[in-house]
Amino acid sequence: MTEILVRRTLSADSSWILKVLMDNWGGDCIVANGEKFFPQSMMGFVAEIGKHHSGVLTYDMRGGAVHIVFLQAFYKYCGVGTVLLNAAVEEARKNKCRRIYLETTNDNMEALRFYQRRGFRIHAIHPDSVTSARQMLKPGIPKLGAYDIPMMDELELEMLLE
Repeated sequence: MTEILVRRTLSADSSWILKVLMDNWGGDCIVANGEKFFPQSMMGFVAEIGKHHSGVLTYDMRGGAVHIVFLQAFYKYCGVGTVLLNAAVEEARKNKCRRIYLETTNDNMEALRFYQRRGFRIHAIHPDSVTSARQMLKPGIPKLGAYDIPMMDELELEMLLE
């Protein structure tokens, strides 16, 4: 098995993270819960296999919680997403946060599977929040998502920490 190394994001990672956003996420920001986030300037972790970037996770910490804003793994089913998520959970525990949470869209079955298998639970559903974000904050959000499912709602998933 190939070793996956995880490190904190550095300022030197900013342009690479921006390229990932532009190439895969339709712009320079992520919209979650009615707010724009710019992962290229946030705290986070980078996963590397050998000398190659294999994934990135960025987060915001406020109100005793860690909010995962962006998680992109470039290799599926080999542990990249899991090691990044574990780093974020460990960061939350280290900072005595009681909760770690994120949002995904109603079409993202892969994300729902991934997070629920790792202990996250659906906490809230925000009907039409993606529709509103598309109209007011980020027009580039596609109308159709995975499996041609209309992308309209956000699902908030959380893990409560002891």
